[in-house]
Amino acid sequence: MRTLTGHRCSVSFANPIAGVISDAAGNLYGTTEYGGNGEGTVFKVVAGSGTATPLGVFNGVNGADVYSGVIADSAGNLYDTAGGGGASGQGTVFKYTAATSALTALASFDDSDGNYPTAGSLISDAAGDLFGVASYGGTSEDGTIFEVVAGSNTITTLASFNGTDGEGPECALVADAEGNLYGTAEYGGVEDRGTVFELTDSGFVTSVPEPASAFLLGAASVSLLMRRRSRV
Repeated sequence: MRTLTGHRCSVSFANPIAGVISDAAGNLYGTTEYGGNGEGTVFKVVAGSGTATPLGVFNGVNGADVYSGVIADSAGNLYDTAGGGGASGQGTVFKYTAATSALTALASFDDSDGNYPTAGSLISDAAGDLFGVASYGGTSEDGTIFEVVAGSNTITTLASFNGTDGEGPECALVADAEGNLYGTAEYGGVEDRGTVFELTDSGFVTSVPEPASAFLLGAASVSLLMRRRSRV
């Protein structure tokens, strides 16, 4: 008989909306929307413990209101986006550093590069660059696809949605073998019913397989193209 067991959450955090990831030892990591200072936490469930405990607490400066799941690098550091908080109150890309237990904002959104990056986890390429979507902001206020180059602490807008190619993306991106990025936008397109989009020449480095974005899409994908200039 299958058994469904709930792991107890501490009173210091609540409302884990997104899923969790697991390390090689079977420990689980995730985020909560509330708890801590009322603005969410990053938590861990040690394998076999049956208890979830906070690793870091959001305080507005480093982010607030987290809806998506974390990703990890080879050193065990965790990354994600927060829908609020940061320098402009419009969300952050944050990092939990395993060695120091510090939860910090790598970069803050300012509406021009995106606003309210709540849905879908980040993805990372072989160079450690992070890619994701924001539901609002950008040139037409319809959302953006963004990148944080490893070590840069800067959000770069790769493309802004304009309604025709999509509006209000709430998804995790996936990459193909050539580094093109794909996802869905909830609105926009024909009759404002949403789109499947493609971003070519994204700069996504694929020389080493990246587990969080290992879905390869066939040429038959129905997509709308958004192009930008090649990097120098």
